[in-house]
Amino acid sequence: MKKQIVRTAAIVWLFLLVPAALHAGMAADLKPAVVNFQVSYSKYFGLGEAGRFSGTGFIADKDKGLIITNRHVAGEFPSQIKITFLDGESTLGRVEYYDATHDFSIVSFDPASVSSEIKEVRLGDFFSLKVGDEVTLIGNNEGEEYSVKKGVVVDLVKNKGDRHSLTFQTSFDRTGGSSGSPVFNQQGEVVGLHFKGTDTSSFELPVNYIKDKLDDLSRGKAPVRGEIGVQLTLVKTADAVGHLGLPQDVADSMRNDFDDLKYCLMVESVIRTLPAEKALQAGDVIYSVDGAPIGDRLYRFDKIVDERTGGEVTLEFYRRDKKMTAQIPVLNAEDYKITRFATFAGGTFHPLTPEIRLDLDIASDGVYLSQAELGSTFGSVGYSSSRNPDRKGVVVQGINGQPVRNLDDFIRLASALKHNQKISMAFKDQFLYAPATVELLILDLHTSPLTVFSLNSATREWEAEKARPQ
Repeated sequence: MKKQIVRTAAIVWLFLLVPAALHAGMAADLKPAVVNFQVSYSKYFGLGEAGRFSGTGFIADKDKGLIITNRHVAGEFPSQIKITFLDGESTLGRVEYYDATHDFSIVSFDPASVSSEIKEVRLGDFFSLKVGDEVTLIGNNEGEEYSVKKGVVVDLVKNKGDRHSLTFQTSFDRTGGSSGSPVFNQQGEVVGLHFKGTDTSSFELPVNYIKDKLDDLSRGKAPVRGEIGVQLTLVKTADAVGHLGLPQDVADSMRNDFDDLKYCLMVESVIRTLPAEKALQAGDVIYSVDGAPIGDRLYRFDKIVDERTGGEVTLEFYRRDKKMTAQIPVLNAEDYKITRFATFAGGTFHPLTPEIRLDLDIASDGVYLSQAELGSTFGSVGYSSSRNPDRKGVVVQGINGQPVRNLDDFIRLASALKHNQKISMAFKDQFLYAPATVELLILDLHTSPLTVFSLNSATREWEAEKARPQ
């Protein structure tokens, strides 16, 4: 009897230890493809902030030197990106591409600058996952190199992105530095990119978004991202019926189209000045895209809109119980990326982007003052928080009575101004939600003359061109 108990206990321990050993072995094999990031920037756009930040990335192509991380880790502004590999060797990287909608970046490095052996990950398929599947996250958790987290898939349909990204939920406990970490399935394939979470919940971007853009780059095709100017959210189908007036028979039809349907797509907001503003409004429930029922398929929505870039997409939707149809032009989000900005009298000025218009509900023309050095001419303009005293939320609309509609207008007007000149500047402070006002300023240009920066499309480096002497 005692021998039987001992034998049973041994078998139980074997079942417990073997998966743990396999997990540890897989993690050891995967670590050489995971890197740590240290990113520093003093200039930033939108609602960013200056400083030094840590994150994680994974090598998608070791021969070309391509690494995947989050957009909010690598940034889209002038920065120094330090990449550290498993053995501690470091090199510099640069942003080759960032996705303006789905928070991921492709960062490149020179493989010849690294003497140690590096590996690349295998990219899997998010749609092969099931709720309850075990997954592994390897990252730079709390700045500690190569922490390994084990969890399970909790939910396959979430919308935790800024616009309309499909995300999935896992049970990882994670903290700062995990951003950009790869999420592996049990076969050791990357199925997601970590980008958001709390101490108890974690949210991942499906790797399929990234694979689409890597495929474009490998074929020499310029990546595009369709932009109609809408923010979507997921609402339970029952809530769409009870709160939004969606007819019950329509909800039943949606459930018939998708056996596993839990949610439907609702317009949460539209972006001022972009196409959707003329056709959609908050609370509309999207029923079909180009004639195909959409249910809660956010990734499918994104794919169809991307494919229609430069043309139109047809949306069928319900506004309460009224069925409506709209043909909406699809712009290219790449055209709205910031590729030029100016520094002037201590301030950083750049074009308004859809992201900024959405975050701050901006409808007007102008240029955006994102930051201003403390003590500079523009340091006292608008509201400043104690946490980020150099961050601004100011839309400049005019200088000395002349309209500022875009960055070209601003550069033209600023280039004619001189040190110690008295000016008036019309602006609207989006942080205060106050009416437009005018500030009287005296320009200090000795240490901060007008300088225009542009992004070199070939080298992906920011280059400065000083304006004429002032």
